[in-house]
Amino acid sequence: MLLEDKLKAVQGRQALDVNDIAYHTRRAGDPISPPYWYALVKGTKDNPSRRRIGALAKLFDVPWRYLADDTVDTPVEAVCAEAEALSQEELRQVIAILQKRVEHAS
Repeated sequence: MLLEDKLKAVQGRQALDVNDIAYHTRRAGDPISPPYWYALVKGTKDNPSRRRIGALAKLFDVPWRYLADDTVDTPVEAVCAEAEALSQEELRQVIAILQKRVEHAS
């Protein structure tokens, strides 16, 4: 999935308009202007810096890799891709934490 499609999807889920995006990214110290945002979602600007990807990931509460990697189609896939680098013991720890969260949510 391309960056522009991902940005449209996350923007729609949070119902932020371009001025909200500019405001929040400016407050966070990584400003993304309305013209720059439009260029990203139209695909005319397709190589934002790591810093800007990070600012957008933080704003939209998605993993950085989800926005940065065109081979990752969902935020869950991004988390799983990161988990592949963990050791077996680290994976067991992650599973235990997730199990506790699921129990608390029930």
